[in-house]
Amino acid sequence: MSKTLLGRQAMHDGGFAHERLAHHGGEFIEHAVERVGRQIELLGGALGDYSVVHPVDHVNLSQSTNDVFPTAVRVACLQQLGGAAAAMSRLQEALQAKEVDFADVLKLGRTEMQDAVPTLAVLAAFNRSPVRFTGIANLRVKECDRIRALSTGLNAIRPGLAREEGDDLVVASDPSLAGAHPARIDTFADHRIAMSFALAGLRLSGITILDPDCAAKTFPGYWDTLASLGVVLTAESREPLHA
Repeated sequence: MSKTLLGRQAMHDGGFAHERLAHHGGEFIEHAVERVGRQIELLGGALGDYSVVHPVDHVNLSQSTNDVFPTAVRVACLQQLGGAAAAMSRLQEALQAKEVDFADVLKLGRTEMQDAVPTLAVLAAFNRSPVRFTGIANLRVKECDRIRALSTGLNAIRPGLAREEGDDLVVASDPSLAGAHPARIDTFADHRIAMSFALAGLRLSGITILDPDCAAKTFPGYWDTLASLGVVLTAESREPLHA
């Protein structure tokens, strides 16, 4: 096999410890013979013993793009880590402070039982501490915007009883709620809203459910069932229903 070294006919094939190799630039590793090999011999080593002098680890140390680019990336990362570590510490402190601030807020994430949120939200009005409902953004695209409907209905019962924060619903809660609280609940033609706010009528008098017939979508006998349990219902020309 003929060996050509950078266009020259090889005169010293025996000087090659290995067959010619080419790195990513397409150049032959000529210095393996011309420099490294000779250095190894001068240092008393056997030709090809790179433990004495290595063409990459010693001769080409930090001179190749294989070394420079990764090293530059590592140095840049190290320079930025100091600021990142400080920022992470500040974030941790801020989150821990919020943990204390909201220690008395019950948080519910209803990602699997979305249809239960309206009922839970109405019941939360009678809780001892505020309740935050998270992960419920898709309730805005149900039969109606249920987050808005719940906030509107709860605030009709008592102003400030609920608020929207982004796509979260926060129910302020008031365990003292009882007695007469006249409120007309707009169901937005949503059966879940109608049935959920009817439960508020178990503790409050004067709750009026607008468009009660929308409950028939999933529970045609809902109002009859409530009546059979002793709940007093009064219809107003088949439109609003007092619970």
